[in-house]
Amino acid sequence: MNTNTIDWKSKLTSRKFWTAIAEFVTMLIIAFHGTEEVAAQVAAIIMAGAAVVAYIIGEGLADAAGAGKDPVILVHRLSDKGEDADDVLNLEDMSAADLEVFCADEGFGLPDDLPEDEEARKAALLEWVGKRLEV
Repeated sequence: MNTNTIDWKSKLTSRKFWTAIAEFVTMLIIAFHGTEEVAAQVAAIIMAGAAVVAYIIGEGLADAAGAGKDPVILVHRLSDKGEDADDVLNLEDMSAADLEVFCADEGFGLPDDLPEDEEARKAALLEWVGKRLEV
């Protein structure tokens, strides 16, 4: 992998990235004798714009995953729960047992007839989660 390549998709969907941008701009406003009120308003606008950018990229990933291909990544937003996690979660890297825990944590329940075979069980769980996330 080329280490000089910037993963813009990850950057633009990262809450930490947008928080750093908002903080930098806020400090510039204060440094140039702007009021705290103006700085707070600008920071709020930046964070609102970040939410829009993350939503658009997330929807694009979801659309690509659901376009008749086997999805490599299922998109799941964790920010609603206040969790400090990445905006994109690669569920296909999880084991069947981890997917079962994920389903329980998210309140998805489990399919009634899960196969015993690990790979078949994982495939069934990925399909189940995909339907619940509307991927």
